[in-house]
Amino acid sequence: MKQKLLLLLLFLALSTKSFAQFIFKSGYFINNNDQKITCLIYDIDWKNNPSKFDYKLNETSEILSESIENTKEFAVDGGAKYLRTTVEIDRSSDDVKKMGKQRNPTFKTETLFLKTIIEGKVALYYYRDGSLKRYFIKKDDLKTSQLVYKRYRTDAGGLAENSYFKQQILTDLTCSSINQKDVESLDYQLKDLQNIVLKYNECQNSTSQTYIVKQKRDLFNLAIRPGVDFNSLNIYLPKYDRRNVDFGKQTNFRIGLEAEYIIPYHNNKWSIVAEPTYQSYSGEQTYAATGISDGILSAKIEYTSIELPIGIRHTFFVTESSKIFLNAQYLLNLDLSPSLTYYRSDGTEFDHLDLKSGKNFAFGAGFKLQDKYIIEFRYQTDRFILDRYPNWSADYKTMSVIIGYNFM
Repeated sequence: MKQKLLLLLLFLALSTKSFAQFIFKSGYFINNNDQKITCLIYDIDWKNNPSKFDYKLNETSEILSESIENTKEFAVDGGAKYLRTTVEIDRSSDDVKKMGKQRNPTFKTETLFLKTIIEGKVALYYYRDGSLKRYFIKKDDLKTSQLVYKRYRTDAGGLAENSYFKQQILTDLTCSSINQKDVESLDYQLKDLQNIVLKYNECQNSTSQTYIVKQKRDLFNLAIRPGVDFNSLNIYLPKYDRRNVDFGKQTNFRIGLEAEYIIPYHNNKWSIVAEPTYQSYSGEQTYAATGISDGILSAKIEYTSIELPIGIRHTFFVTESSKIFLNAQYLLNLDLSPSLTYYRSDGTEFDHLDLKSGKNFAFGAGFKLQDKYIIEFRYQTDRFILDRYPNWSADYKTMSVIIGYNFM
């Protein structure tokens, strides 16, 4: 079994290396000499605005790095575009525990890669660093300015808001189609700010170029997951070899229902998965045993449970319609009255144990086609199923081949 685990880990390592190239996407960057270099950019769908990026000049070339110091802008075709900009930014915390009582923002000059949301007569940009989220606008050839929104503590211990961004919009985005009521209803959120800037540009007969990449809306999947388990079980009690029994290897049917939540960052490559699964193992062995009147014992096991593997999945996009994924999961078990019973040759009971499953881990690698059809190979670490009896050894080993179909 250890050899199988090593082979699976080797497969996972090779898969990670083999399919890393699919994260590189066509794009470009402009250096300080205003040269536009067409390349393949390592696209990780940045949650936080980057200060550097990796790229390759072609599919077979080495991976290079470039930084904000040497790059005016860079973009991924059909994706994000970042523009180097020197701005005044307020980094006041929005965490209630760290929030101060100062109403006005505290600006600091920084050079940042701002994410382009809209280009036009008025451009809209976005910056994120952890929990810090800031929006910026630029009108015509004027400088890029932060839209000000700040929460702060009052002397009475409550919370108040400085929504000066609304006044900025009223002043800078004056147009017949935008009234005060429109602005007063705005929240400091992407959708609201995007809509008001688009509305202004349209009012000014200015073409707007948007760079919002629509994330996959279907962030939740349900799949039926039948398969086969390759199980083995060996019972061992030191100093009492009459109870030692090897039930051997079996192939058993299993059926599960997998729920997957896709985390909407990093190009939907990470997800959280849970898969309640029914599994069973039963067997009977008759063997010679010392200290028994006729020297014969029979051991019978009935072990059924609902497994609940919970963990994370990382997906590698091979083509538009095919993916490879890796899983790491922690397994909980709900036992369904499992038992281990020893019988004498005349059928009378010699010993009886109520089984209780311990917790273990599972690691898997699989392939998904057209977001519908799934096959996975999974290895579980040994599971101790005699948790009530610490002096016993009862290692339950499982490897699985699982197929699946996404129906939601």
